[in-house]
Amino acid sequence: LDEAAMVLMEFRNTSDGKDDLVHAYNTLIAGYGQRGKVSEARKLFDQMPICNVQGKGAYGRLEKNLVSWNSMIMCYAKAGDIASARDLFDQMPRRDNFSWNTIISGYVQVADMDEASKLFRKMPNPDAFSWNTMVSGYSQTYNLQLAHSFFQRMPQKNLVSWNTMIAAYEKNEDYLLALKLFVQMQVEGEIPDRHTLSSILSVSAEIVFRSTSCQPGREWLAYCYDCDTGRKKFSLLLVLGTIKN
Repeated sequence: LDEAAMVLMEFRNTSDGKDDLVHAYNTLIAGYGQRGKVSEARKLFDQMPICNVQGKGAYGRLEKNLVSWNSMIMCYAKAGDIASARDLFDQMPRRDNFSWNTIISGYVQVADMDEASKLFRKMPNPDAFSWNTMVSGYSQTYNLQLAHSFFQRMPQKNLVSWNTMIAAYEKNEDYLLALKLFVQMQVEGEIPDRHTLSSILSVSAEIVFRSTSCQPGREWLAYCYDCDTGRKKFSLLLVLGTIKN
């Protein structure tokens, strides 16, 4: 990356390809961010090139584009430097959903759900990723009530939404609700994947392990599911009764 940056510094004064240069800078910024070299990424971000854009001998400032801002904010968010990420976010001349999702995810990463929630409410058009991030964040901080509230209010759930909520119930040892959600997702037309089944098998094993007695005929839940994993097809039969601890 350092060699690529040196080549770019030489190339910027001779190239007429403004868009290509900006793309190259953005790629390097993202590359440094992935390797945790945030200071190097910021140096490139702050020194977007001077390029010949008005004719021979005339130089003009190449402006950072939306990808430049998003890439640098992502660098800070991944490094856990949410203060610097927020500072850049507040300076952005314009934002898209990626910008909002990146900063919200950054706050979720540092478990600051209050600020994540404030930003979510300000976000013009939250998408499925935004909603899933909030559900995941509240699940990780063991606030199942708010996680479930966001899950229920989602305009459109996807497989990640269901898996996140089921895994949250599993993690918090609310096994019956996890199983009920597993049934509900299929009633609503969502097809489970290997991640769903992994959670459900874990839940079922825990229920069997913890059960000390089971009363037949009371509050039975039986469900048979045919699963095609792409390799082989099998049936999963769940039969649960009232569990006494």
